[in-house]
Amino acid sequence: MYKAIIVDDEEMIRSGIKAMVPWPDIEIEKVITAASGKEAIEIIGKEMPQIMLTDICMVEMNGLDLIEQARKINPKIKIIVLTGYDDFSYAQKCCKLNVQDFILKPADEEELLNSIKSQVCELNLEAKMVHQQQLMIRVKGITEQAELENYIRRLLTDNVSQIKLLEFCEKYNFSPEQVIQVAIIIPVIDGQKEWKEYHDFLH
Repeated sequence: MYKAIIVDDEEMIRSGIKAMVPWPDIEIEKVITAASGKEAIEIIGKEMPQIMLTDICMVEMNGLDLIEQARKINPKIKIIVLTGYDDFSYAQKCCKLNVQDFILKPADEEELLNSIKSQVCELNLEAKMVHQQQLMIRVKGITEQAELENYIRRLLTDNVSQIKLLEFCEKYNFSPEQVIQVAIIIPVIDGQKEWKEYHDFLH
């Protein structure tokens, strides 16, 4: 579930958008409103909403400055611009600021809803990719740990040549002169198996 912020200096518009959209149905659990860019920046810093809907022409701080400041706080925030000015220069500036959508007021309910849904889908996709990356890093770490354990086990239980020992040190960034103490806990599956005595091969 996500958070959204609606920024507009007209209370009727803020209230209308908040009432218009079925927020819980599109995975947004909290909707905050702000009457100015300065108020929005304070809220964004505290609440860290993932989606922002903002007007451009506002008192104190215009929407373009707000977008720049919001991106500094949360570079990944999704931004939908709502404006009553059909000005191409505004659209150009929004593109440069990587705004996700640009909608003219009065906003069509379906168009606005679809735009917000699109941002939620993008957030879900990004979250899924982060999860997959974390999983891959975890799997890689476990694999590398298992390889290291097996390598050390072979060093301790087999007659390893000096060349193999140097290869081990190079692969795992150990110094050949470094004294290493290793403790390996191995579950004995075969009770009849006699383990060789371990000697200090790593000097």
